[in-house]
Amino acid sequence: MEVRLTGILQVYAKADDEPTPFGTVLAPGINAHYHQHIFSVRVDPMVDGLHNSVVETDVVSLPYDPSSNHAGNAFITQSTTLSKASDGARDINYEGDRRWAIVNPKRRHPYSGKLAGYTITGLRGATVPLKTRDEGVVAKRAPWARKPLWVVKDVETEKGSRMWPSGKYMPQTRETPEDSVTNWVKGDDTLEEQDVLVYLTTGMLYFPNSQRLRC
Repeated sequence: MEVRLTGILQVYAKADDEPTPFGTVLAPGINAHYHQHIFSVRVDPMVDGLHNSVVETDVVSLPYDPSSNHAGNAFITQSTTLSKASDGARDINYEGDRRWAIVNPKRRHPYSGKLAGYTITGLRGATVPLKTRDEGVVAKRAPWARKPLWVVKDVETEKGSRMWPSGKYMPQTRETPEDSVTNWVKGDDTLEEQDVLVYLTTGMLYFPNSQRLRC
């Protein structure tokens, strides 16, 4: 998957003596805003069927031990299965090089014995925390942007399955929609061996630059 940032900068006219702490002056009287591009990617997995789980794995350094870790360079992985709905909002752990895998607990690799699945990679370098305040309009109506990964159980109704992480009509609201990912991750409903949905948050901060480099 490739995401491209295209389009035209949002600019506004400024007075000659007007300060510009929130943007870059591109031309006399023209200022371009600092801003963020944030996307939510909906993944509806079927790893050898619908009964999937999501496993979170961190790398952990072992303490020094003269007999088992005499060089002090041993590290292992520690994995945890996300078990209930309230576990579904996840954070990046740079120190532990955290990653997630969508697995089928009933299928194992014939040699390693590990669960069959697909690992989610690439989020660590493309995840920027939402810079707006939690009490602001943007964070209220798009709360999914606060976390890099969300795991929820899919729920089928007469209107279809869970689709939009911030409701179908998010641009028309100033509050958090009721039918949104932040409400889906409440409670103790199981996430193990379920028809799960994974929402990946990715994006970047953009500071318009009036300089042009030449090689």
